[in-house]
Amino acid sequence: MRQLIGYVLLDYSDRYGISGIGLNLARQGILVSSSLEEVTRSLYADNTTSIEGLRSQFKECVKELQATEKDIT
Repeated sequence: MRQLIGYVLLDYSDRYGISGIGLNLARQGILVSSSLEEVTRSLYADNTTSIEGLRSQFKECVKELQATEKDIT
């Protein structure tokens, strides 16, 4: 789930209009899906965190990691 959320957060401008995420458990014949609203509510108890805010924070973290990586190499 964290990997899927990461993909959603990498869509900084919401170009793809992702509104939910899911897992297809093909061998069990099960599809588990949730709206992004449900996912953020379950991750953040305060219910004030938006996908847009998370994308912005994620983008800043990625920039910081890239800068750190450049310093190391």
